[in-house]
Amino acid sequence: MKPYNNDYCIVTYGAYPQMHVNIHDKSASIIYDGRQLVSSGSPLFFEPSFKERNEKLGITPSKTDVMFDGSSFIVNEAVYKELKKLELQNMQLYPAVLVEDEDSWGESYWYLNIWEDLDCWDREKSVYGPIEDDWEEGDTIIDQYSLCSKVLDSIPEEKRLIFRMGGEANNYIFMHEKLVDLFKQNNYSGIRFFKVSEFEEGMQF
Repeated sequence: MKPYNNDYCIVTYGAYPQMHVNIHDKSASIIYDGRQLVSSGSPLFFEPSFKERNEKLGITPSKTDVMFDGSSFIVNEAVYKELKKLELQNMQLYPAVLVEDEDSWGESYWYLNIWEDLDCWDREKSVYGPIEDDWEEGDTIIDQYSLCSKVLDSIPEEKRLIFRMGGEANNYIFMHEKLVDLFKQNNYSGIRFFKVSEFEEGMQF
């Protein structure tokens, strides 16, 4: 079995004040997290997060190649073209629109929709607090991850280049170093990477 903690990175958003996004009222009725979306000709609409607060503070967040919405992120056309080549498994790149205001709509975006989580953290080697009796497994907060070789060995590499962690509360997105290298080589902005072997909860802040 191969140790994987040096092969994968945890993905987080870039340095403030980059733009974060959340779902727009136009798409508020769509359940888009945790299920595959069937294309009906209608994209997902997003808008900048913290808009009123930023206006009060006189802050204009910068648009980046990757912009996080909490559970995942939207990407611009340049990133989309590279990811599309990989035929990623158990996820889709779904058309998205960024509505900055009524007169400014950005239509060349795609939402990385991951509908199946992969529970592959090692219960014996990861560092996490005691689990209360009334907690469910998904409530667990992990301070330091160690990936389970047995689980990952059973999945072909091309089917686990990127996944969202299951069985715990943070649901971080993990990327294989091959995909991380693609982001770094193209200098895509708005995204940071922490090697699993070096990551401790809180480092992203």
